[in-house]
Formats: sequence, C-alpha cells, structure tokens
Amino acid sequence: MDEQSLIINAATVSFIEENLDANTDDLLLRKTPEGVDLKLAIRQINGKKKIAKKIPSWYKFSDAKKHLLFPQKLALEQCSSEYTALFKAAITKGSKLLDMTGGFGVDTYFLARNFDAVDYVESNTELFKIVQHNLKLLGNTNIQFHNKDSLDLLRQKKQKYDWIYVDPYRRDASQKRVFFIEDCTPDLVKIQDLLLEKSEQVLVKFSPMLDLEILAKSLQNISRIFIVAVKNECKELLVVLSKTTPDIIIEAVDIYPEQTISFKGLFSDRKVVYDDYAMPADYLYEPNKAILKAGLQDKVAKNFQLKKLARHSHFYTSQASHTDFLGRIFKIKNIFKPKMLNKYLPDKKANVIARNFPMKASAIYQKYKITPSDNFHIIATTLEKQEKVFILAERELSKINNNSI
Repeated sequence: MDEQSLIINAATVSFIEENLDANTDDLLLRKTPEGVDLKLAIRQINGKKKIAKKIPSWYKFSDAKKHLLFPQKLALEQCSSEYTALFKAAITKGSKLLDMTGGFGVDTYFLARNFDAVDYVESNTELFKIVQHNLKLLGNTNIQFHNKDSLDLLRQKKQKYDWIYVDPYRRDASQKRVFFIEDCTPDLVKIQDLLLEKSEQVLVKFSPMLDLEILAKSLQNISRIFIVAVKNECKELLVVLSKTTPDIIIEAVDIYPEQTISFKGLFSDRKVVYDDYAMPADYLYEPNKAILKAGLQDKVAKNFQLKKLARHSHFYTSQASHTDFLGRIFKIKNIFKPKMLNKYLPDKKANVIARNFPMKASAIYQKYKITPSDNFHIIATTLEKQEKVFILAERELSKINNNSI
C-alpha cells in the first residue's frame, strides 16, 4: 500500500457512507457506481461495522469516522477491544513506552494516554501505514512510528523504557493458530532477559486459553497475572514481568459498561484444598469465568462462607443470599434425578448449564428435548457422593451491575 492508496476518493467515501448497513455480499452482486473502488469500499464497510462495537470511541469520532482506514480482516479480529485496552492503560503509566507488536494500534492509542512518549513498532508495511494514518487522524501526537523488526529496534536503542508492551503473534507461517509460548512471535521465553534489560516492567498479552501452570514454568520474573473478561467472557490473559518478583499476584477482572469488578489472590492460592462440602441449600453460586480461569473460585467461596457441592463441580451453596457475589446466583427450586425432568419441568423450557456431568449442555438439550428459556435454569452436575442430578433454579439479582449476572 503506497501513500496514494491511503486516500479514498470522494465517490468511494460516499458509497461507503450510503451502504454502512448493507450486506456486503449483496454489494458484490450489484453494478458498481462509476469511480467507486468496490474492494476497498467493502473492506471499509466491514471494518466500520466491526469497530462500532469493538472500538466505539473511534467509530463516534466525528472528524475521523469517514477517513479511518481498515486492514485485512485478521488484523482487525486480533486487535484488542476498547474495554480491554482501557484496562491495560489503567495499570500502566510512565514516561516512555515501547509497543513491540503494534498491530492495528488499538492498545497503542489507549496506552499512549499515560505516557509522555510511545514507540509503535510494526513490521508489516501495509498495516504500519494504515495505523500511522489513523492514529494521526485520531489526534495522537506523542507516538513515534517505526516500520521495522521490533527486536532490531530494541537492541539498537540505548535508552530504557518504563514499560514494554508485547502481544505475541499466535499464528505460524501457514497462519495456523499456535498455543505454546515458544511458538509465538516473538518467543518470550528467549527474549525475556532482553526485555527486562531494556525496561523495568513488561506487559504481555496472551490468549486466555493458555495454561497458567505452563505459563509460570515458562517465564521467570512474573509479578502479576490478570485474567480479563468482558461481560463474563474471558478475553485476555495479561502478564507483568518485573525485575522485582515477590509472590505472584493473580487477579480476575470482569469488565462491564458501568463498572469493573475484580478479585485477587496469590498464585499459590490456586493449590489450596477446599473440602467443605454440603448438599445444595437455598442458593447456588457459580463464580464468573475470570475467577474460574484464575483458579480462585475456592478462595472466593471461603470469603463468602459458602459450601462446595463437589470437588470438581465448582458450584457452591448457602442458605443465605450474597448479592455481592462475583458470579451468577441462583435460587434453587428443586433437585432431582434427570429421569424426573417431566415431573419438575413439564414444559421443558429452561437454560441448561452442565459442569462435572457426563453430558454436555448441548447433548442435554437434545436428549431431553429442552427448549432454551430465561425463566428457569437446569444445572446438571455431580454432588459430593457422585450423585448425578439436575438442579432446577431461577436467577437472582446481584448488586454487581445491578442486574442478574
């Protein structure tokens, strides 16, 4: 992509604005108006639709809305959302930041708010030019852009940074997903010493699918781990590397439009055995997904004085309603064997949750001909004495987000 191709002609701009709500597959079948670059227009329409939800402040930016440029689909899909980028910005600040893996520039844009100067590095020339164009259009004046290999830049720079940010590329040469740290680019295992030589602290973004035990064994100097969810869906695993590393602090974070909730503990808390079991009482508690991924569910249960249904179920119970619990709360109506479903739920309308149960939720829907419904929930699980049960329950309101979660 050369400099001239960054300019979208007036006919194409008008076509994009007129068809923002159109199905782009349909546009390919129509006659293209004279002067319109259809391929570019469709990429822009799809890009604008994507950022409307993923990066809403960019979409609403009046001066930039018509002129932001969008890269190929993969780069846009892999970039951070505004919610997670803002969280990263909240935990980092200083004078100088290096973003080694700039990508579409979302993290760079929000991180730059808390630094005097930022170095953005991206080796892909086309993506680099798009981001340079966009961030200047969005008003960033403290970012220096570098179209080169980030490791070369890091080794050449004599100055040190307050923070280095790295989002390793998680695909191989054939664009297949990779899951081990050593298979990502750059390989953090190989360069972790170099990073801490050049910066006091390093923030690394990994997939939330990464195994935490493997992570802790692969990287030294981990000081903090964040499991970041948005509306109870795990989005990112963030790791802070630091020259001073006391006990690793792990924090589960769940971001909602109105507030961010979190719960922290030590990495060693994940191995604490919790064996305070009980039969289901009046209320059932399901920790949010960030807490489950962090392995802090038993610590949360202890804090709320809850009992556990079974070792591997990760459902908890109490006679009391704790509306500030970090997860979903259910009011239990009945507990029964699966074969008794017709008696306790004759209309067979309920949402199904299955954990530590021989069947997945999808198989339960199919076998028992259950229709999804928000009125009731069927929690399929195993109790302490290996009894397989269905728990019929209703959702309870929570103080968290002032809603049922």
